[in-house]
Amino acid sequence: MSFWKIFRGNKKYVEQERKETAHQALVAEAMILTMACIAEADGRVDDAELAKMAQVYGRVTGTQAEPDRIQAVVEDALKAKGSIEELLLKRAKKMESTDKANLIHAGVLIAIVDDNFDVSEQSEIWRLGNALGVSSKGMKDIIKRAKKAY
Repeated sequence: MSFWKIFRGNKKYVEQERKETAHQALVAEAMILTMACIAEADGRVDDAELAKMAQVYGRVTGTQAEPDRIQAVVEDALKAKGSIEELLLKRAKKMESTDKANLIHAGVLIAIVDDNFDVSEQSEIWRLGNALGVSSKGMKDIIKRAKKAY
């Protein structure tokens, strides 16, 4: 095999890896925004909820995110033009349906982490799920699975 064939092959691999890394970062930020939408359903996001978000993020993604990083993403979203939900939906346009289902799963875990899946949280979950294009059956399955997992 010539040098140029190896070089072109490596270039394709590097580009694919770059795309996958960018996609993972997009989904990670969207997951934090989803959890913030749910945590904000009661009107504020407190330190305990930020810690829970870090825990849920680690549980869903298998990677760690410090509460400070999560807080920075949430604060940036709150300062940005538009709502957290608008920022989330903008990012979700670039995601696959499995990514969107994982976002809702993380949101449900935040909602039920205090053993109280209240009406405002349920309403917000369903509203986000509909906005993301998750079917009613899919929503029911995600909620059922999240409750079993917790």
